[in-house]
Amino acid sequence: IGLNYSPVKNLNVGFGYTKLKYIFDFNAKYMILTQTKDNSMPFSLTYYGNMGIEVQDESNYAWGVDRMSYFNQLILMRRFSKKFSLQVAPSYIHYNAVKVVALSDGTSAYQSNDSWGLSIGARYKVSSIISIMAGYDTPLTNQPDGINKGLPSINLGIEIATSNHAFQIFFTNYNRIQPQEDFQYNQNDFNEGQWLIGFNITRLRAL
Repeated sequence: IGLNYSPVKNLNVGFGYTKLKYIFDFNAKYMILTQTKDNSMPFSLTYYGNMGIEVQDESNYAWGVDRMSYFNQLILMRRFSKKFSLQVAPSYIHYNAVKVVALSDGTSAYQSNDSWGLSIGARYKVSSIISIMAGYDTPLTNQPDGINKGLPSINLGIEIATSNHAFQIFFTNYNRIQPQEDFQYNQNDFNEGQWLIGFNITRLRAL
């Protein structure tokens, strides 16, 4: 469950909670640059940030700060026509505490505290109210031997828009809410049929 609000132009802030790992998260999105019709600015640039705080039992953490994780992303988007737009988004992820795995040779493998990821997305408007969306997200940082690297995500969806609402139905192999959790821990393989169906409703209201 979550709540998002735009207190000023180009800024959106939000707060949410997810039952998986009992994570509260705070997020913000700010549009730094906006593409113009005359192409004096040929693309849009947006920053997105998320901070997650796990609230499981204290025995799971040595220190309070071990509960925290961070996600930072720059979203570069260009609309090539009235129908087609494309975006590329590099990401930086940080976990204050990470997994340690005991190996068979008696040594230990430590998951990386810092990692990088990349997202690519496209949207094509097939009619005045229907759009098709596709996306690909992949971790770029290799984890040490013995540590599972997060698997890439494939996202396919359709959007139906009205004057006040947007309805989205999509298929994806990601099953978590916070983006840092998906990049770091996803083990669902889309090619093996390990995918889920998602549904979003967005309500737009001018105040």
